[in-house]
Amino acid sequence: MSTPNNLQIRVHPGRGGCLIAMEGVVDEAFDGARLIDAARGVAVIDLDRVRRITSFGVREWVKTVRQLSADYLGFVRCRPALVTQFNTVADFAGRGELLSFYAPYVCGQCAKEVEVLVDVRRQHDEVMAFKPPEVTCPHCQSRAEFDDLPESYFAFAAAAQPPNPPPLVDSLLSGSPPMGVAFKVEKDVEGTVTALWFSGDLDRTAFFKRLADGLEGKVILLAERVEQVTAEGVTRLKAFLMSADAEVFLARLPLRLARELVRAAGTCGRARVLSVRLPFQCESCSVATPTEVDLDTVKDVDLHRPFPTSCPECSGPLTALFGEAELRACSTLPWARAPEEVADYLSRNRVRQTRSGPDEDKTATGQVFGRYLLLRPLGAGGMAEVFLARQTGVGGFEKNVVVKRILPHLSADQQFVKMFLDEARMAARVSHPNVVQIFDVGQVGSQYYIAMEYVRGWDLSAILRLCTRLDTPFPLELAARVVADMCAGLHEAHTCTDEHGRSLAIVHRDVSPHNVLVSTGGQVKVADFGIAKAVDSSNRTPTSMLKGKLSYMSPEQVRPDAGPVDARTDIFSAGLILYQCLTLEHMFRRETEFATLKAILHDPVPRVSARRPEAPPELEGVIDRALSRGVEQRYPTALAFQQDLEWCIASTAKTAGPADLAAWLKALVKRGESMGQLPPDMSFTPTSQLGSNRGTGADEQKTITTKVLPAKE
Repeated sequence: MSTPNNLQIRVHPGRGGCLIAMEGVVDEAFDGARLIDAARGVAVIDLDRVRRITSFGVREWVKTVRQLSADYLGFVRCRPALVTQFNTVADFAGRGELLSFYAPYVCGQCAKEVEVLVDVRRQHDEVMAFKPPEVTCPHCQSRAEFDDLPESYFAFAAAAQPPNPPPLVDSLLSGSPPMGVAFKVEKDVEGTVTALWFSGDLDRTAFFKRLADGLEGKVILLAERVEQVTAEGVTRLKAFLMSADAEVFLARLPLRLARELVRAAGTCGRARVLSVRLPFQCESCSVATPTEVDLDTVKDVDLHRPFPTSCPECSGPLTALFGEAELRACSTLPWARAPEEVADYLSRNRVRQTRSGPDEDKTATGQVFGRYLLLRPLGAGGMAEVFLARQTGVGGFEKNVVVKRILPHLSADQQFVKMFLDEARMAARVSHPNVVQIFDVGQVGSQYYIAMEYVRGWDLSAILRLCTRLDTPFPLELAARVVADMCAGLHEAHTCTDEHGRSLAIVHRDVSPHNVLVSTGGQVKVADFGIAKAVDSSNRTPTSMLKGKLSYMSPEQVRPDAGPVDARTDIFSAGLILYQCLTLEHMFRRETEFATLKAILHDPVPRVSARRPEAPPELEGVIDRALSRGVEQRYPTALAFQQDLEWCIASTAKTAGPADLAAWLKALVKRGESMGQLPPDMSFTPTSQLGSNRGTGADEQKTITTKVLPAKE
């Protein structure tokens, strides 16, 4: 197909995705309708033959890319003219990943120009270090020199996380057929509810005939683990739904399946849809977040403003990764609200549990894992799945704990396991009222786990988010109390010794509101000591990369020559949290990761009094010292920081104990509930946020991997 400017778009469809090759010039005549229609499933856009894009073409390109609704989007073989746009134009990539691009070189001997393909997946370390690959001129065999500024040319690729495309991308690029995932159904019966858990590819291998026999009561089809969807698979599902005599509900439908159900009119029969998983992306950390919407929340989806639910990784705003057509399709589904018994089953079964080995057994109330009974899942991430669990003992002893179970693919990595267990055991030595206690580290079957203290309450990130929604300031004395208690826990870790009195030199290195828990009784506890270091110690993390939540990092974490990473690093992060509590603003968060890094290193520390005029000068001075960029000018210990905060609290002549903090939180949550502003993770019967996305359970996703900046010249 040709547009008036002779730009050609060729679509090479594959099973579950497509390769889209473009050729010509992108200008004001660029019509993105063909691209929008073609980019389905896993979409790879080959830009090898697009050598020029005009200013008006950039405008039309960005407009088109924003509307692409592919499940995954990747760009390959981008020419220098387009690489410049990736580096300078916001949203030029939309939500896509830059997988490969050409780098310009010129030979000093024969003056020939050469373009060399850079594979970002394999050469990400060099890209992040702004180090162009060494190239030999193919014409005269002399060494060719990079013909641009590396810091500018590699800016987009260096600031992004390492690409992680699905395996189908390689199949599309090579032209080889991808391997399918066999369709499976797991049946689970609880009382009058029968749950059918679907997984794999819904295609011609999906058979439902025997499954329909004997179904009665209320039946739930859970489809969140469905991979690919074909017309033949939907036809088979249609026959099943039309023949079922039971009351059938469809839940957690992936967007691709919901879209096909709408296209095949009448497919649902008498079945009703309870929820659809829509793809969103966090504007702050760029993490893709499938979000479940139901009859009550689908009406809140607006493509022109952030979704009401925040990112589970960093609490940033979520934007839709789908277009108007998909949203209209979802609105036409036969929606219904879940009956009480169905809603109860769904709330207790957020993820499908599978047997992992002979040491596990399924019980009527949950899953037995070693000496723990897993009551319900709290969350899952790139490293572990997290559960609220019950530990039982003799004489009817029972205790609720949080169990983090390392995912099988990491349990097979012996070097990672060793590092993880060493750090977890070391962190277990930290025993303090202001630190979440680790009770147990062990192994069940092939899976390793840690069991830790269960905190009934909220994380500080959720509290700050609610304050922002209600436009309610955090009382000065209570903000100081939270950070003072944090410092007490941090100091205990920093000064912890082994049985021989030798310092363990424990540094948290990921102090942020997500890792600070506040119980309903007003107790403040720091979570996840040692975990970040265990991750960094694995050989899976190159030395040129760092992990942590970017906007809470210290200068020495960003640039090694700024000083050693020690206890004072945690003090800097705690100072940032104090500033955020007082102002409800991130001090250094900017629109891009690179801009955030520069702000941490160079931007002045803003005055708290500009937002909180009632803040005493003494408190301002405490923040200034905690946030000194020079480690020698910072508080030498967390204890010294805590003592100054205690003095500031006393100078306010207000009480700020756990009871005061608990009373204020209770009133805040009730107000949020009455105004309909309470986030889902802050119900008035809260549970520990340890499991939802904190620590090991989601570090692989929540941490930002970025470059270490070179020394300032």
